[in-house]
Amino acid sequence: MLFFVIISFYWLIMFINSTFILTDDLMYNSLLSVIPDGYIEKAISLQHKWAWVGYVIFPIGLFIKFIFISAFITTGAIFCGYDIGFKKILKVVLLSESLFILVGIGNTLMLLLSNVNSITDVQSLNLTSICSIGFLIKDSAPSWLIAPMNTLNLFELIYFMLLVVGIRITAEEKASKSNLWVITSYGSYLFIWIIVLTYLSVTYA
Repeated sequence: MLFFVIISFYWLIMFINSTFILTDDLMYNSLLSVIPDGYIEKAISLQHKWAWVGYVIFPIGLFIKFIFISAFITTGAIFCGYDIGFKKILKVVLLSESLFILVGIGNTLMLLLSNVNSITDVQSLNLTSICSIGFLIKDSAPSWLIAPMNTLNLFELIYFMLLVVGIRITAEEKASKSNLWVITSYGSYLFIWIIVLTYLSVTYA
């Protein structure tokens, strides 16, 4: 049930973004310098036709993310000898996701209140990117490094803290133990994710 509540919020955010922010006019202005004028309407029409795919794929990707994070933390629990089940950890992970829902809502409101005219404007007003290491080094670092470094942001740190508190309460462990537990398990997941993003950035740069 909690998973479907999360998905419903994300679907609402996606719908508002696609309807009121990524409008046809904005897409037209963004594509005008990229593809010939005659193909822009076809590209926009194609986007409308296949918009439903994003609503289907996103929950699958989110589900995989939750399973992976929970699996890493559960594995850490086993190695540390803690008695806590996968389902309890999954619940903590799902509840912690509320942070990113709030970030998504805040980002959408900021875009609605701003004068955005292109996809570049939308990307530049992304809260997660603005509060990341990638934003700080964007002028000096190679372009392929920006996407991975965007992962290391303020909200990721808060998310980590929510996981620590949630695990501590659920497992009834001391702060020092739960901190080490989440650092080693979630840290491993995050490290692998950054490596994957770096590989994709280098490959398709």
